Amino acid sequence: MLILTLIARATDGLALLQSNEKHSGLSEDELHLFRSQGKQILNPMSNRNSILPSKVSIDAGRCVFHYMREQGIAYLTLADKGYPKRLAFLYLDEIHQVFEEMLQKDYRDNWQQEVQTVARPYAF
Repeated sequence: MLILTLIARATDGLALLQSNEKHSGLSEDELHLFRSQGKQILNPMSNRNSILPSKVSIDAGRCVFHYMREQGIAYLTLADKGYPKRLAFLYLDEIHQVFEEMLQKDYRDNWQQEVQTVARPYAF
């Protein structure tokens, strides 16, 4: 099962969008901890010496983070350990496509500039 999804600007880790799953089977404390870990993964300052590849899976104990970066935007999802890696990356690719379509619809040809200049978290 997919538990959490975050989208952030890849250059500085500014959160652009976050899902709010309620039926993950995790306690509020566990979910809060995983959100914090996800934000650390998305923050390039915490990874200054080890730049993540464009696609990677990161073990997080009983769950796994799956990370993908496309066109200056980072996509991250948290899944149960048994969830197939291939499906997690297909999901992230679909999220990427839908998010980009939404941005193109709202901002047309300026969507990439809008993503790079937005100043407040969760703007989308």
